Amino acid sequence: MFQHQSIVLIDTNVIIEARRTGVLRPLAEYFTLHTVETVITETQTGAQNREESDNISEPELRSHFGTIYEVSEVERAAFVAKGGGILLDAGELDLLVYASQFRASAVTPRNVAAQDRLVPGQAVNVFGGS
Repeated sequence: MFQHQSIVLIDTNVIIEARRTGVLRPLAEYFTLHTVETVITETQTGAQNREESDNISEPELRSHFGTIYEVSEVERAAFVAKGGGILLDAGELDLLVYASQFRASAVTPRNVAAQDRLVPGQAVNVFGGS
């Protein structure tokens, strides 16, 4: 099961929903959250289409992360050249590029098609209660 301070990589949709539902801070307190700069940028776009209360302060958002990695053009190009990330948006692609550095055998262009298995298919309550 999940352990306290386990590294969890999250993308834009997770950030927006975690913020909206009030669980971003508890997630950040229990896990060590990692993301990429592209995802942070994506959370700031579309603000003009949101209610003021749904906007996410970038400095506040950044404070929740243990690491926010800047994926280089070289890293991105090398990953795509090997056949990875073709149908992903920019944030998802960069997050996969970053994830591939943790365990090369876990995330490679050959198994990107199986990326759904990288995230559990059901919600897990790590904060107690039912």
